[in-house]
Amino acid sequence: MWQELSLRWRLTLLYTLLLVAFLAALYGVVYVALDRYLVNDALIFLKNKAKPINRTLHGKLDEGASYEESVDYLRWLASGPESLVMLMDNNGRILAQPDEKHEAVRDVRRDLVAAALAGEKDIHYITHIPEDPRRRWLVMLHWIHIDEDSYGVAQLSMPLDRADALLAQVRLIMIGGGLLVVLIAIMIGSPLVALAAQPLEDISRTAQRIAAGDLSRRLPDRQGDRHLHQISGVFNEMLDRLQGVANENARLYEESRQKADTLEMLVQEMHHRIKNNLQTVADLLELELLQGSKHTPEQSLRDSIARIKTIAAVHEFLSVEQTRLTDVKEVAQSVFPAAARSMSPPGQQIEVEVIGDSVLLPSGKATSLVLALNELVTNALEHAFPGRETGRVRVDFHVDDGLVQVQVADNGVGLPPDLDPLQVDTLGLRIAHALVEKDLDGNLDFSSEQGASALIRFYL
Repeated sequence: MWQELSLRWRLTLLYTLLLVAFLAALYGVVYVALDRYLVNDALIFLKNKAKPINRTLHGKLDEGASYEESVDYLRWLASGPESLVMLMDNNGRILAQPDEKHEAVRDVRRDLVAAALAGEKDIHYITHIPEDPRRRWLVMLHWIHIDEDSYGVAQLSMPLDRADALLAQVRLIMIGGGLLVVLIAIMIGSPLVALAAQPLEDISRTAQRIAAGDLSRRLPDRQGDRHLHQISGVFNEMLDRLQGVANENARLYEESRQKADTLEMLVQEMHHRIKNNLQTVADLLELELLQGSKHTPEQSLRDSIARIKTIAAVHEFLSVEQTRLTDVKEVAQSVFPAAARSMSPPGQQIEVEVIGDSVLLPSGKATSLVLALNELVTNALEHAFPGRETGRVRVDFHVDDGLVQVQVADNGVGLPPDLDPLQVDTLGLRIAHALVEKDLDGNLDFSSEQGASALIRFYL
């Protein structure tokens, strides 16, 4: 139950308990002091009542009264209607005692009587009678001198009814006044407790928000209190740092998630590329097989290897760049000059130049375009420079408003006037024509001006 109370109610309850404890201690001290005062007042009354006894006895001794005459006086004194006096000699014998209506005070404390006789001094104590345990009696043992050879003790008693009645009234006043003081103190102290508990409640609520994952809450800056101002400043600075760490973690997590998503997409794309490239290789091998006797097995294998290497170059470029789009111009720059060096016979130096705009294509179209260009470059290297030691093949990329134009031109012997390249039954040109029309949805045209030229056109 204590844990379910708010901090403000806990402080209020603690404040109330401390106030009640303080009032109880204060009232206890006041009550005990008042009780002692009233008892002392009653004791003074008994002492004043006992003084005439000794004066009278001394007077009788001066007059020469005997022991019996002194005892008769004491008995007369004890038999009075209002008397509560019990008289004993030095041997502890009762010489006189109250009548029947005061039977309750006839009990004698022999130990205290002996102490009073031995010390010749007054002794008092408070007792309760069996008939009314709640009623208190004050008893005083007064040393008396009966005659020259005898002495005794006068036991004087009186009820403390007046004192107990006054103490009862005081108890009621203390209880009522204490409740009123507590009520007023709560009414006055509650706003003060709330004011004192507010900073702690702010810290508690902020800590709960932090535990729930919300770092946007801040403590109010209490400029009026130097200590609270320092605490709120340190706490808010800690929250700012936690917020920065949380934001950085969130950013890193988002980056990691995006990289993971990108990597997953790249892996899927890679699988798709590999499947398409393997299918392309299978189709190329099947076309090579259909050529049959037109080429030697060695030449067919060399052509197939060159085409597969071209596909591998595109695939390698995509793997390195880790992107969905491929710059076909960069692939051409890395593939065709090397192909020219490997295909040129000894003593012949053919230069392949790649120029123009960058052309960014998806992997499928990029592979098709590079394969088509490979066939055109290979055809130029094989047929454009018979008997010549030098030559140049230029691959020129141009992009204009979504239209891609790629020209493969050489400075070789050119095309015969009556030759239509699209009707020539060669595998390389058939492959190039098929790739351009089917995969790129474009067209392939040939011309012969200062050498042969092939132009591929398609839209992005």
